[in-house]
Amino acid sequence: MGEHEELINYFKRIDLPETRMELNHYETATNVKLFVEGCLNRLQSPNSSIQKDAVRSLTELRNKLQQQ
Repeated sequence: MGEHEELINYFKRIDLPETRMELNHYETATNVKLFVEGCLNRLQSPNSSIQKDAVRSLTELRNKLQQQ
């Protein structure tokens, strides 16, 4: 759960852009705030593959935001 908490705390701390972002070759966040909300909700899922997907998406977004 440590990785989840780290990501949750990161996204609670920062101001999220509401602009469109290309995250990877198949995923575009039109509204980054809504995208993050959805990912944070998926972290609550009992399904571990859904959680892993959410962690991957949030980690990628965090890395992209930190590069800017």
